[in-house]
Amino acid sequence: MQSLGFRDIPALLALDKKDLVFFLNRFARGFHSKVRPTRVRGPLGDLSKLSWRMGARVKLTLASKEVIEAETILPPA
Repeated sequence: MQSLGFRDIPALLALDKKDLVFFLNRFARGFHSKVRPTRVRGPLGDLSKLSWRMGARVKLTLASKEVIEAETILPPA
């Protein structure tokens, strides 16, 4: 089963550059660990053992052109 498909490319390209670079680095590390096991101990070598942080980022542009940004992280269940 493939976790990403061609339909996901537009959504990935719509990410902020910082988030896209983070995602691509993590995806490459996970892919590399599946193709050739790494010697790294701990969850950094295998994404299946990594817990993802979840949250939301909101950016509002007011009529006065003022930009308000906020980010919240959901605590693990």
